[in-house]
Order: sequence, then C-alpha cells, then structure tokens
Amino acid sequence: MKHDVLTFMFLLLGGICIQAQTPAFEIPDEAKNVMVKGKTFTSSWGDFDNDGCIDLFLVNGNWPDQNAANQLFRNNCDGTFTEVNVSLFEQDIYKSANAAWGDYDHDGFKDLLVGNASGQPINLYHNMGNGQFERVVNPAFEASQGDHFVYWFDYDGDGWMDAYLANEEGSDKLLRNKANGQWQDAFEEVEVPFEYHRVSTRGMALADVDNDGDLDVFLASNRKNSLNINEGNGKYRLAEDSRVTIDIRGSNTALFEDLDNDGDPDLIVGTDNGARNTMIYENQGDAGFRLLSSSVIFRDRPNSYAICPADYDLDGDIDLFFACSFGTAGRANAYYENQGNLEFRFRDLGPITRVNLATAGASTEDFDNDGDVDIYLAHLGENINSILFENTTPDRHFLNLHLVDDLDSMTVMGTKVQLKTVIQGESRWQYRTLAPTASYGQSSQDIIFGLDQSLIIDSLRIIWPDGDSCIFTQLDADQFLTVFSSCKPAATIPVPVDTPLLVVLDTIPEAEPVVVVEPSKPKPKAKPRLRYTTIKNPKENQLVKVKKRSLKLQVWDDDLVDGDVVTIKVGGKTVVSDCQVKKQKARFTIKLPSNSTTLEMIAVDEGKLPPNTAVIRIDDGLHRQTIYMKASKAKSGKLRLQVRK
Repeated sequence: MKHDVLTFMFLLLGGICIQAQTPAFEIPDEAKNVMVKGKTFTSSWGDFDNDGCIDLFLVNGNWPDQNAANQLFRNNCDGTFTEVNVSLFEQDIYKSANAAWGDYDHDGFKDLLVGNASGQPINLYHNMGNGQFERVVNPAFEASQGDHFVYWFDYDGDGWMDAYLANEEGSDKLLRNKANGQWQDAFEEVEVPFEYHRVSTRGMALADVDNDGDLDVFLASNRKNSLNINEGNGKYRLAEDSRVTIDIRGSNTALFEDLDNDGDPDLIVGTDNGARNTMIYENQGDAGFRLLSSSVIFRDRPNSYAICPADYDLDGDIDLFFACSFGTAGRANAYYENQGNLEFRFRDLGPITRVNLATAGASTEDFDNDGDVDIYLAHLGENINSILFENTTPDRHFLNLHLVDDLDSMTVMGTKVQLKTVIQGESRWQYRTLAPTASYGQSSQDIIFGLDQSLIIDSLRIIWPDGDSCIFTQLDADQFLTVFSSCKPAATIPVPVDTPLLVVLDTIPEAEPVVVVEPSKPKPKAKPRLRYTTIKNPKENQLVKVKKRSLKLQVWDDDLVDGDVVTIKVGGKTVVSDCQVKKQKARFTIKLPSNSTTLEMIAVDEGKLPPNTAVIRIDDGLHRQTIYMKASKAKSGKLRLQVRK
C-alpha cells in the first residue's frame, strides 16, 4: 500500500538522540473516496450502523456559497469506506453548516441533526436501523433567519437528549425533548436558562466546571461569550464575574479539556480573526478561570474554526490542533504539543499544517482501529480536496473506551473517566469527560487514553451522570473496551481473559498515592519494544496490520475444549491443516504470499459445542496481536492481513 509520508522528527535531549513526541501523519490511499473536492464545510463521525467501526458524514454545500447534497460513508472496518445511498440526503440540498450524531429516542441507533443556512430548515433525521433515515417533521425545526450550528445535550437532566440550535444572526433555540416525539422551545415556553442566547452564538462547550455532578454550558458568540452554571432541573445562572464571561471577544468555537490533568476542565476559546487571540483559560477550581496570556498559543493568534484536542502522540496528555486557514489568505493550520504544566510547543506536521489549504472544519476519530487519533480536514475551494490523515505515530500503548447506557435511564454524555497508570516512571492520573460538541466538526464519541510505554492500567474509574460509578483494576493496555452503565459482570465486557476486579461504589475515593514497582531491568535500547493488542470481537475481514511477511502463529482454546478442529488458509492456500484446538498452544511459522492477503479459519470439526472458537496470535516480532476467532461449517472466520513497514 502506498502512502504520502508527511513528517518525522528527532529531538536532542541531554546529548542523546531520542525520537520526538511529534506525531506523524500519512494519507491512506484506500480511503481516498472520502476526500471529496471543493465542497466540504465540516464533518461528523458516528457509528450509524452499530458495527463498531465509526462512519463519516460530510457536510457539503460549499457553505455559504451554494447548495449541495451531504454524504454518508460507511466505515468497512478494513481501512476503506463505502458511500451509503440515503435518498433523503440526496433530496435535501441545502447550504449546510454542521451535523451532530445523537440517539434522541433511546432506540440504540444514532440519529442525525443537521444545521443549515439562513431561511432553510433544520434537518432532523431519525435512524431507522436498516441503513436508511426518515425526516422528522416538526414546527420546531422549520426555516428561520440566521445560519445555524446544532448541538445535542441533556439540558434538564431528564435522561433525554435535547437540541440546541445556535443562530449566528438571531435568537438561539433550545428544544426540549419531551420523550414522546414532541419538542418544546424551552426559551419561549418554559423559561430562559441562558442569559446571552440572542447574540450570534456559534459554538457550545460542555463540562462540569464546578464539579457538582452536572454539565455547565459555555456559549461562544461573535459578540459576547457566556458561562452558564447548571443548578439542576433545567435552571442555569450566568457566571457574571467569571473571567471567561468578562472577556468580550468575538469567538466562534470553544471546547473544555483537562489540559493539565488536575481534575478540573480547562477552556479553549477560538476566534476567526488573526487580530484576536485564541484563548486558553486554566480552571483553578474555587478561584475561577485564569487566562494564560503568556501561552505560545495566545501569542501566535492562530485562527480557530475547529479545535481538535486529543492525545495525538499517546504520551498521556492532551495536545491541540487548530483548523485555521479558511477564509484568511496565508494562514496555516496549527498543532501544539502539550509539554505538561500548561506549556505548549508549536510543531510543524508538514502538509497537515501548511498554508492555503482552506481548511473550514476538522474532526478526529480512530477510523482504522489501531489505537491512535486520526484527523479529517474539510476543505473548501476550487481543486482542493478534503483529506483524511492517518496517524502513524510510532507504537505507544492506549485504551479506547466506549460507554453505553444499557439501563435506558440516561444519556452517557457527561460521564467522567479517571485513569491511573505509570508514565515515565511516575504514577499519573488522567481525567476526561464525555461531552462531544460539533461546531466545525464532530469528533469521536469514544475516549482514547494515551499510555506511553505502560502495559498495565492500575485503575479505571467511571462516574456516570446519575452518580453511580464503577472501578476496574489491573487492566491490560491496547484494548477497545466497552463499559455498560449497569456495570455488568466483567465477563460480558471485552476485557482480558484474566478478569480484573469490578466493584460498584456509591462514591469515588480520592486518588491516593500508590507504591510503584519499577521493572527490574529496562529493555536494552537496541531491542525493539514489543506491542500487544487484543481483539475480542473481530469484524468480518477485520484488518490486521503487520510489519513483515514472515510471521509466527499460535492457535489455542482459552475456553472449554470440546473437540474443535480447524484448518487455516493464507491467501487461499492451506498453511495449517486439521489442527486440533487445545489448551496447549500450537505454534507455526508462516510467510505471507504478498503484502496484502487474507487469513481464513475453516471449521473442519465443530466439536460438541458449535461454532468453533479459537484464539489466534499473530506475532511479527514487534507487535503481538491476539484475536478471538469463530467459525462454523456454514461460515469461516476471516481476517485481512496487510504489511505496513
């Protein structure tokens, strides 16, 4: 597979040449059909078909210059995408601004809300669960003056997603979801919970600013920003004395992230005028917010349409990417690496941060399920393609966390997650809140933690919006972990075979100091570090990336041995014939016929308990991948193997 390699860097530290933390990005050839030309304004990631691979919705229309149809691309779980023919999307040709995924009716499928230009309706599409959508017709979504950006959040805490329609030119709308298919304008019919909702709102950011258990709301306005503190039952008060409200600056986007891992969400506010500063506010708890006026980001004044915070280098803290170049000649996108203690350093990432890309929006997602964060840049302009950039940062460990409400009692938005692991010899906590918003691009609704070199997660704490919580201890790294709000027994959750401790607590204890046991001997520098990945529920034709064609293969049964016999084919040719699957690992050495091929597990004898189940471990010397496979007489288990040096 051919790639356009963008960048790699090295850092001299103490006289030793060490590979820098700066991520590297490539343009994957196999996904170029999502890189449409000249018309994409923003993008939104969401798993509309519930197959575990995150799909991509493109908001088109060369907004605000001309109308165009939006597009939905299904993620095929192998690094490729297929455009989904949705009749409504082809019919609804508007000047769309943004889109937000959210399950407003609790049916288990993500629905889609699309904001359009002035004089055009807001489009709410109900996901029917069969690959198609139906338009929700309601007076609340009828056409009105002003360009709209749309957001989902549960403003009154009743467990149902409400819709916020931000209006650049007039009054916003807050539509309360009445859980019966009806929507009520809370601003007009109930009370006005937000003080400044009539002043050209573009962006919304959500976080529990005061740590009282509910989400507070920051509105980014082209005239006056405001921080609204949630006091419960749909009531909010304006934080009039807060620095983030006093600072009167034209803003168009904002996000909360805990940039210093102290447990308090900090605020990033973006502007679209190079004469104004992009602002970072440190949350000092009871002392309020402090503007980091000495920050390099404040001094550089990057234009900020989309702000994409993520741990791109998987070193345990949040880095910042700004989409800056839309509508301003000579402005480039910008990437700032988190150095710790709220210090950032600008890094040149090559074409992804080049001038004159006309980047309107940006969004992030681990589209290829390899553990790191990829970026989609939406570009407007003649002969300019939008681009999906794949993160190819040298291997570090990670945890990808997917949260699910299986009690049908709340939304998972607002869930807090705390993770403790050893990074660079020190025991560290990381803090995240699931509160995705979608002004100039909706990013991942999963939480990705970077673990650096750590193979073990000491503690994972999840605090749900209703106050219930659960703790996992001694988890393996490099997992795609699904956790349910019911805190079901760990056997139903895709975690390692050696099930970790699972307890349910009424309150979360304070983060106490721990005794860290260091490895007895560090690995010699000349010896490459072995990476481990476990895939509990592989998709059909799951993509498995390896570094070379010569591989070690192990096959065994980690459950009940019931007489299963399998044959394994690579590239259509048998490499392991009539292998009896037992507790003892059967070991083989194979050589792939090409850099892109298939591995197929065929059921020869299904044993006493069909279908066949077997664990297959693929080891290329650098990456050991353990995959739980199933096969029956009617259907074999298949993987797609790809050599990526």
